Amino acid sequence: MRICICTHSLRVAGGGSSKYFFEISKALMEQGHDVTVVCTENASDRNVVATRVLYVKQFKIPFVGYLMQTMFFGLLSFLRVRKMNFDVLLFENGYLGVWALLFRFFRKPLVGALLRYSPSFLFLNLKTNHKRLRPVYVLWELLFLINEFLDSRIADRIVVLNSESKKLVCGYVGKRGLSKTNIVPYGVDVGVYRRERLDAGNLFPGLGRRSFVFTYVGHLDFARRCELLIPAFALLKERFPRKSLVLLVVGSGHLKHVLESQRRKYKLENEVFFISHVKDQDFLNRLLNISDAAIFTQVPTTSSLLFAATGVPIIGLRNRDNFFSGSPDDLISTFVLFDSPQPQLIADACAKVLENLDLRKSLSEKVFFLSSRYKWENVGVLLSAVLFQVVNNRTGK
Repeated sequence: MRICICTHSLRVAGGGSSKYFFEISKALMEQGHDVTVVCTENASDRNVVATRVLYVKQFKIPFVGYLMQTMFFGLLSFLRVRKMNFDVLLFENGYLGVWALLFRFFRKPLVGALLRYSPSFLFLNLKTNHKRLRPVYVLWELLFLINEFLDSRIADRIVVLNSESKKLVCGYVGKRGLSKTNIVPYGVDVGVYRRERLDAGNLFPGLGRRSFVFTYVGHLDFARRCELLIPAFALLKERFPRKSLVLLVVGSGHLKHVLESQRRKYKLENEVFFISHVKDQDFLNRLLNISDAAIFTQVPTTSSLLFAATGVPIIGLRNRDNFFSGSPDDLISTFVLFDSPQPQLIADACAKVLENLDLRKSLSEKVFFLSSRYKWENVGVLLSAVLFQVVNNRTGK
């Protein structure tokens, strides 16, 4: 089958959607499909596994340029593939918008992959303390909501990651969303990382061998409630003053300076460490294996699957606000969840994992066992079946 993948970025070490399309392209190629990828030049790896890769222009004007890129990415993609012959177009929901109508001239099936978060982010950005940036965040989220709505209405089929995101699609397209939506879960990098518990001193020589390490991985912004991380950790330190506890914060973003000031306020310079980016695969492997628990102050997203691949217990927010989680449904059942984004509740969930060794072992075994179901090659087979079904429905075969 000739498949055209249209996505803004394509990186094996990128965000959720970026890695998703990188791995899906590879998985579809391994099944013998002819895969063409359309992406932006500066936001994509050069080692993409595909039959051919077509690049579109990347705007470099801060903020406004990125918004314009979102608006015109669909148009630029259309111009690149308008003369190509393909059987189905797989695109990242939210990046075509009104331009998805242009692809209808091809009379080809359109399959949108909904990999974004929920409309709740729009309301969180309205509350952000960064007043100067608030209009930019709100405009960005509003634009994406409009684009996602248009894409969801126009697409023949929508591929989502779990049941929560299926509910979100029904919110976009109504009852019709049930019949046009397929759940194809996000993949887990099973077998990519070694599963071997390491002492914290293996990565940070100054740390004690018996340190219990909590790790956060993700963008540091208000929407992910990162400002709750250090207050919650400070409460945990007060409860267990004799234990050697460490918090690793991996990521960058506009809230990093807020977290650094919180570290000074609570006098946690020797317990809280910041890592702006992962240097290489070996560094990430060691980072995962010194982690005793992964902590997320929001609903665990696709970053949590890094820890699932090595059997690390995961702590996160229960999905009560219709947020869009990237984790498969049965994996979420193995997480330790708190009901509300409050430092005390986060600290209580961490204490539960810290105190109970049997619980940690049980969670570790369960999450590692279940994650083996979601290897990327298995996900590729599921997606391929959906694409075949869509093409057959359109052609009447």
